Amino acid sequence: MASPKSIFKSVGPTVEKADELESKMCEMVEKAFTTRNLLHFAHLSTKSYAAHKALGEMYEEIIDKIDAICETYQGKFGLITGLEQCEAKVPADIVKYVEDEAAWIDDNRVFVSKGYKPIDNMIDDLLALYQQTLYKLKNLS
Repeated sequence: MASPKSIFKSVGPTVEKADELESKMCEMVEKAFTTRNLLHFAHLSTKSYAAHKALGEMYEEIIDKIDAICETYQGKFGLITGLEQCEAKVPADIVKYVEDEAAWIDDNRVFVSKGYKPIDNMIDDLLALYQQTLYKLKNLS
């Protein structure tokens, strides 16, 4: 797999690419807020105490983590624009949903961090939250 810096050398500084990269940041923020709401709804509707606690911990932590990523991004690259609210329903399989969201973050992290290590480290921390929650949902519920 190519390093983030080599990917960004190949991306180039075009306006279209800059817009595309910013749209990935917007998408990550929108996904985090949507995930937070869906986790809270799933937290309220589960019959499993362990799932209730795991989902509660994640929905309480996710916004602080994405907020830190967003503020650091904006400090380094400028304000992001175009954030929109996502429409979503609580998925039937919350574990699969969390797995899919974690995979999306991992697949798109290089476009969000633009190879800037502090943001990349914060994304590691966000992904750790997803993986810790998955461990609890899969093994403690």
